[in-house]
Amino acid sequence: MTENIYPTYYELFNSAPLLARKAIIKAYEETGNISEVARLYKTTRQTVQKVLRR
Repeated sequence: MTENIYPTYYELFNSAPLLARKAIIKAYEETGNISEVARLYKTTRQTVQKVLRR
């Protein structure tokens, strides 16, 4: 099992909201998969979709 090198979305959002949103967008651009991004940042698909809509 590999260790997750990404902080959770909520940890990142609490310290730097804009950085958290940019990280989600960048990860989505690299993977093209909402489910994968949600797994990377330990959040829900709905949260990733909301960030992408904004």
